[in-house]
Amino acid sequence: MNTLSGVSAQPLSEFKSTAINGRVTSYGLLADRVRMSLGAPLINVEIHDNQIFDNVAIACEMFSKFAGYTEELLVFDVSLYEVGQGIRLDKLMSITPYLTSRYANVNWRVERKETGTTQFTNIEGKSGLSATLDYFLIDDEISDPVEYSIKFTDENYDTQISKVYLTSKYESGSALATFLELGLIYTSTQEIATVGVTTSGNSVTLSLTPSADGMIVIGKHPFAENLSPIEVTQRATYIDGFDQELNSYRKVMDVYSFEEGSSGGVNTLFTIEQSLAQQTYFSYSMGNYGFDLVSWYVLKQWLDMRAKLLNVNYQFTFNSRSQYLRLIPEPDRARSMFGLVGCYVELAIRDLVKEPWVYQYALALTKLSVANVRAKYSGTNLFGTGTINYDYLFQQGLEEKKELEEKLYSGASPGFGDAEPPQFFVG
Repeated sequence: MNTLSGVSAQPLSEFKSTAINGRVTSYGLLADRVRMSLGAPLINVEIHDNQIFDNVAIACEMFSKFAGYTEELLVFDVSLYEVGQGIRLDKLMSITPYLTSRYANVNWRVERKETGTTQFTNIEGKSGLSATLDYFLIDDEISDPVEYSIKFTDENYDTQISKVYLTSKYESGSALATFLELGLIYTSTQEIATVGVTTSGNSVTLSLTPSADGMIVIGKHPFAENLSPIEVTQRATYIDGFDQELNSYRKVMDVYSFEEGSSGGVNTLFTIEQSLAQQTYFSYSMGNYGFDLVSWYVLKQWLDMRAKLLNVNYQFTFNSRSQYLRLIPEPDRARSMFGLVGCYVELAIRDLVKEPWVYQYALALTKLSVANVRAKYSGTNLFGTGTINYDYLFQQGLEEKKELEEKLYSGASPGFGDAEPPQFFVG
């Protein structure tokens, strides 16, 4: 936690920041910014850290409801669909490649033997009764820490994500290793895999033991400098489908489209689309013959209307609370079907705390909190015949809060929360 503990000046490098590469990456750093905006550390600000953290949380909740989202395309697999209930979108995030990890991954197959033991085989053909995820030798005093992203998906499509920070050192002719496991997330009701580190001589082995059949995906991200596990945590990269700070999947706000995968299109023979494309080509290459572009457009509109009226395409409903997507009519799990789900996904906390609106709203709420504290001592005489005045701070916080909420509710030109970057034209 980063808090202001004294009045000593911090190095300038700690305050360099841009809109995209901002220095605020946590609640603690944002709380420091709010506190300094109110005069700390030169003056005492009558507020507890937890009050500022809760104000930041309220600002994140407000912003994520109206503006804090990204547009994502999730891979749909009908085998994950639960008849009568729907499909959980967090499970779709676990099978959508670009949301699972930013690492260069190594795939491991896990197969159950008749004896009840588990066989692990990676892409190089190595195998064993427990998966050796990484193995290395050290011979210097301190070895650089390594961050691992480990994803285990069992045969029921339950997924467990684990982030491991491994540090090691060489002492008295042998290796010593410690590991820190953070952000353990799984969709099942219990832990479905365990991670362990062992040493022998100057060797260090990272292993994983799952409790079911499935697939392991491991990513390795070494660091080029000596860092403690806590420092590694602050500088680590993240898995895009998960919010490590919340220890939970990122939540979907709404679903705007569902497209079933198909083999149709203008490049497939014996389809209406292919016949239309061929007739349009004849129209321009052989004179007045076949469809023109207007006819193509009208017929395509008719095909879309026909699909809606005859219920050829799937309709869908989505519950943001339960995160279940339900298709109408319900798909047949016996046949193979894939598709894409277009949805709006909440930003992770690490991205929300970088938003200017979140800072401004947290500051306004903190002003109200400090004013309420000072109001309890209204009329108290201070040294030098001064009195405690809270009215100005209260009114300022109230006006800023109202103005910021109006921006969030109604938007501001050219669009408040997620507008495209400004464009510059010459001429």
